[in-house]
Amino acid sequence: MQESARYAEKLAIEMNEVMRLSQLNYVNRESGDVGMITYYTTCDSPFQTITLTSDGQSLTGLTMSAQKHARVVDDQWVHLDEIAPFKQVKEQLRAYFEGDLTAFDVPISLHGTPFQLKVWAELQHIGYGQTLAYGELANRIGDLNAMRAVGMAAGHNPIGIIVPCHRLVGAQGKLVGYAAGLERKASLLDFEKSVAARGPHKFAVQQHALFEGAL
Repeated sequence: MQESARYAEKLAIEMNEVMRLSQLNYVNRESGDVGMITYYTTCDSPFQTITLTSDGQSLTGLTMSAQKHARVVDDQWVHLDEIAPFKQVKEQLRAYFEGDLTAFDVPISLHGTPFQLKVWAELQHIGYGQTLAYGELANRIGDLNAMRAVGMAAGHNPIGIIVPCHRLVGAQGKLVGYAAGLERKASLLDFEKSVAARGPHKFAVQQHALFEGAL
């Protein structure tokens, strides 16, 4: 009973904080820009700690430890575990690494250049257990000469795993370019192909010395 009461009290405090902070979205008087709060939380995974960010409604970031181009937590971010959609994201990540989930349906919000948004949208059409070459993605967006730019946009994808830039490969299926590291990319692709072929099974953490965390 005491534990339940403490949890309820903690939840009430956090939700009051949500209500307070929601009123702090502001209009910059000089630029007229709307300032939005960035909420964040962390969760364990086979890839050590994953950092999640949210605008209060949609997921805006999913980054792994030691990932290139990742946003760094700063003093203006608000650490709040209960904000949407963190609980849903964590549940689906757990199911993904258990081999029980092959398609995410959490709300996401992507912010980038028009070209980046076009690339990130196409990434979401690459099916579970499948791969697509950089050149083919460039062809899909109507610019065969944009392979390098496609790679750069994929490298700056703010929502890893859920927006599956790990499914993007070089010519002849060569593994090239992944902001979170090629070993992680290879392990994700191997895992998805194995689940697609054999059915649900847990991500084999022990196969990769890099991965010290566990769900």
